[in-house]
Amino acid sequence: MRKFGVVLSACACLATVLAVLSGDPAFGDPSPGKGKKIDAARLKIILKRIDPQIRAAQNALTKAKTDLNTAKAKVKAAIEDEVFGEKGATEGRVIDALKASLTSVDRAITDVNAAIRSANIAQLIDKAP
Repeated sequence: MRKFGVVLSACACLATVLAVLSGDPAFGDPSPGKGKKIDAARLKIILKRIDPQIRAAQNALTKAKTDLNTAKAKVKAAIEDEVFGEKGATEGRVIDALKASLTSVDRAITDVNAAIRSANIAQLIDKAP
């Protein structure tokens, strides 16, 4: 009897997957469709409901991400300059410090991305009635 239950549940899962993959309208269309036009009046209402403080935080985080990407590029350029331009024991320590800096910049970018996602979620929650 237990085998029958396992087989039955496996068939049910398979049928569900096939229905979703087939594009059955009851399960939603998995293929990306064309974007719908948003009514201008509805757009104004949505824009009025955006919290200005959260939007300012989103803008600041986006700017921070851009600045961090610029810093990352400059640190990479400095590493390449140190590797190809100069030699010596001191340069090895300088390169190691620059690599540590690059790792820190990568972590900071990851943290800023997480902060941007959190701010986006906060904006969505704030819009909810």
